[in-house]
Amino acid sequence: MKKSTIIYLILPALILFLFSACSKNETNIPSNPMSTTSDEVVVSTSTDEEIPVWPEPIYTEEDYVDLETYTNENLLNIEFSYPSQCKIKTKNQNPRLDQGKIESIDIFCNNQHVVSIMFTSKDYVEGNGEGCCFYFADDTIDTNLSLEIIANKLKKFRATNIKKVDISEIKSLQFFSEKEYIDFWTIENTIIPIKHKDYSNIFIASPDITNINSFIIYQDIIKSIKLN
Repeated sequence: MKKSTIIYLILPALILFLFSACSKNETNIPSNPMSTTSDEVVVSTSTDEEIPVWPEPIYTEEDYVDLETYTNENLLNIEFSYPSQCKIKTKNQNPRLDQGKIESIDIFCNNQHVVSIMFTSKDYVEGNGEGCCFYFADDTIDTNLSLEIIANKLKKFRATNIKKVDISEIKSLQFFSEKEYIDFWTIENTIIPIKHKDYSNIFIASPDITNINSFIIYQDIIKSIKLN
């Protein structure tokens, strides 16, 4: 048999063998790298970089289902629901240092500060504060103004993504801003204009938006707020 004939017969078998060997050495990559049957988030990566993980839950589903209701008759009968394992602290202005009036309601869940709700007079100035933009003090904000004019009123916050929302049937504002205290982090703020003998606006600050569990609690508290 001629050499050319032998090569012709062997060549297809050799190609098939090489193709099969290469297929076995390939890495199996799932079609959805985020898909997993466990609670752990799996991220496929081809580098040695550290894989970020979600924050640990700060409450269980059972805690969240069991809600309590907070009410304050002195502050427009404000009412909202919050997870039962959370704690509430209230405080007023420091009469020796602060100017004007403020009353705050702070919600803590597993020692994490998740929501600040602040009633402020238009002339309030914090006497011993550090950092920037922890409260809003001004005349009752007119949410019927254009977003451009509103943005100018909120310029100290470097506000972004300003939008008008309805909270307890009151046209309110929400926006993102950077909060500063040694470091910077991004939060969502809500301003509810009110008519009160002492206070002109309610200012609500979320936790760092990258803290998923805390931010969800903040959003649900916002949705549950009622004012009379």
